[in-house]
Parts: sequence; structure tokens; C-alpha cells
Amino acid sequence: MLSSMFTHKCLRFPLFFFFAFQKPLHTPQDIIFAMSQRQHNNSARTAPPPPRFAAIAVNMDDMLTLLLPLVPEVAQRGKKIQREFHVTVKYFGNTVDPDWYDQHSRNLGQVVQLHVPEIVFDERGLVAVVLPTFPCFNDVPHITIACAQGTPPVYSNTLLVTPGATRIELQNVVLRGVNVFM
Repeated sequence: MLSSMFTHKCLRFPLFFFFAFQKPLHTPQDIIFAMSQRQHNNSARTAPPPPRFAAIAVNMDDMLTLLLPLVPEVAQRGKKIQREFHVTVKYFGNTVDPDWYDQHSRNLGQVVQLHVPEIVFDERGLVAVVLPTFPCFNDVPHITIACAQGTPPVYSNTLLVTPGATRIELQNVVLRGVNVFM
């Protein structure tokens, strides 16, 4: 009777013999590996994306009190003012340039003075030119202030070299900015 409890009618050996040589479904190593993969996959999903560009974030109080009051209404007409202002130092796109990344990383958080000698505008955009007192990949460092509907901010680069654009010279306008990644 006891032997029949531990044997199967189709098998001629006791069941404990069968299970004794079976590999467990999950070893401790399997469980540890699975947990590490789950943590890796979760961290990959929650990791921040790489920066799209290196920039100097412009102090909003300076923009509101020092620069925007100097912009004529005709320059703003039909355009949407940006919510945040910055000078693009280097656009990375999908590929981060390691040399520029390293160079800009050393200056993160550093305050920079931005000298603004002129405002340039047309019917599609409004920008403030910034004198290059810092490493900058753009031919003409600038702050995009506003764009017409349907006009991307990158249009500012074209606007700066457009012969028919209106230019207004400014005197002694100095804004503060901070080196950041965006």
C-alpha cells in the first residue's frame, strides 16, 4: 500500500526517483538574472532622452524687463511669443557630438552675459542677435523671440541672413543666461 502511493501505475520506479533528477524550473541564478533584466528594462524606459542641443537659457525676468519692451509692436504683430528663451550653442539632433558635449558639460550652470546689439524681424519671425562671447556652433548666435503660425523656430537662422529683414539697433542691452542642455 505504501509503495503504491509513491509509484505511478505506468511507471515501474517510485515518483520521488523521477522528481529527484528533475532540474528545478527556476534556480536562484535564473531568478536573479530575470530580476536584473526587469530592472534594466525598466531603467531603459525611464532614462531621460539624450539632450537635443546645448544652449544658454535666458533669464525670463531680463527678457520681460530689458528686451521685450524695446521690441516695436509692428515686429510682434501676427506672431506668437516663445514661452522660454535660449541661445542654441550646438544642435545635436539624434547624434550627440562628444567633443561639444564634453566642452559644454564643463560649463553647465555657469552664468553668461548676453550682449544684444540688434533685433531682426520680418512677417514670419522675430529674433535678437547675441554677440558671441562663448563657444557657439551657430553662424549668428541669437534668441528666437517669436514666430508666425506655421513657422518653425529654426526659421530664425534664415531670417538673420535675409536681405529684406528689418533691423533695429539696440544700445547697452545685456541679458543673463545659464549654460544648459535641452
